[in-house]
Amino acid sequence: PWLSDYSMVDAEHQFQVCKSMLSKICKELLEIEETEDLDADAGFFEIGLDSLMMAELATRLKEELKPLLHVVAT
Repeated sequence: PWLSDYSMVDAEHQFQVCKSMLSKICKELLEIEETEDLDADAGFFEIGLDSLMMAELATRLKEELKPLLHVVAT
């Protein structure tokens, strides 16, 4: 899982790793090439996402960011 890989990244590079993951998902939703750049300072709607894409983005982020351990309270 993504979080497992992320936990191995040094603190200096964690922001870039998060940004890359988010950019990859946005490019998939927009159906654009991986090599194409997105404006890092633009908002989601400014880069072309609509409300349905935002819902899909939220779903994908939840999947990517599942906790490493599932805690059950008893």
